[in-house]
Amino acid sequence: MDLNKLKNYTDFSKGLTADQEFDKVLEELHEYEEEVFARNINEIIAEGLDVMTAIYNHLIKVGMTKQDFKKHIEKLEKYRKTGKYGGLNA
Repeated sequence: MDLNKLKNYTDFSKGLTADQEFDKVLEELHEYEEEVFARNINEIIAEGLDVMTAIYNHLIKVGMTKQDFKKHIEKLEKYRKTGKYGGLNA
């Protein structure tokens, strides 16, 4: 999976404010939640991907940078090395 491809769909939020895009995130989360409770695996995946797209677009709207993302990856690597979140050591 190449999550970088999400960058190709930021036009979905064109013309929206950050608040409007956040409303889209909440809408997508609600739809995801409904599918989780229904235990509909295909729709869980579809709605989860919609959530990821909406969140990515919202983060771009509020000013996420490559440096922010790099810091996040560094934090995840630190978690992996220290065993945080289930002891998944590299």
